[in-house]
Amino acid sequence: MDIDQQFFSFSYPKKHLYDIELFSDSKLLQHHIDNKFIYELANIALTRKTYPKRIIEFLEYQYLKSLPKSAFLKHVDILVKNNEYQFKPNTECIGLINEWINNKFKEVPDEAQPKPSKKNKTQFLDILIKPAEFEKIQKALEDNGYIKDKRWIAEKMDLVAFVLILVERNLIYGKSITTLGRLFCNQFNVEMNLRNFRKYPKADTTLKIERLINKLNNIP
Repeated sequence: MDIDQQFFSFSYPKKHLYDIELFSDSKLLQHHIDNKFIYELANIALTRKTYPKRIIEFLEYQYLKSLPKSAFLKHVDILVKNNEYQFKPNTECIGLINEWINNKFKEVPDEAQPKPSKKNKTQFLDILIKPAEFEKIQKALEDNGYIKDKRWIAEKMDLVAFVLILVERNLIYGKSITTLGRLFCNQFNVEMNLRNFRKYPKADTTLKIERLINKLNNIP
């Protein structure tokens, strides 16, 4: 997944106070960017005496660089809710961030945040960008002993690696990593702590699945 397809825009080298510095030649997974975003935001809250002003400046800067606006706001809302513990002891800044998000949604009325409902709940098919290619990969996983009778029977961290590779290669939409984890666990009948999807698998775990996918696409 290319950087300009992420929710957030970043530059390298660091040219602005609120740019987030990342390697210029790497294809970054969304959860890596999410972690860096939260780290920088929480760091402002913990180290700056003028953190209310700094937090707003940081959010405004990223907001102006990101499209679509509603997707950015929804994504930040989820990130903050899932990482409230990182803002301790200055947890009052969470209310400041929520207020900023709500005010920004008023500026994009055509993209207003939908009210949560069972009908709007994300389904597995909703995240597939290229269903035909996913089916081909799934068949290869079955043939190589990862899946049997529609159930993931390989190591659980193999599933984590598989999901992260699909995100990186722009084969599934970049929802929050825990949302993706829940959907894949349901799809393949796996009981697993979703926190595992916030861990990065070992290199050899990722490599063996990458080789399988590369083989399908005739990539050396």
